[in-house]
Amino acid sequence: MSLGHTLGMTITAEGVETQEQFRWLEQQGCHQAQGYLIGRPGAVTGPNRRFRLVAAHRSG
Repeated sequence: MSLGHTLGMTITAEGVETQEQFRWLEQQGCHQAQGYLIGRPGAVTGPNRRFRLVAAHRSG
């Protein structure tokens, strides 16, 4: 994640299944997460995309 932050990229974690994983990612500054905790697999087009904002990106 630090490389992504250094490059100014949005960080997306995949395979998030537990609240513990979600909290850790949030503490590390991860921006988005997807996985069973957020929602079961489905179509990946249009409004069916399931991403959750973890933390707002803070510059500096």
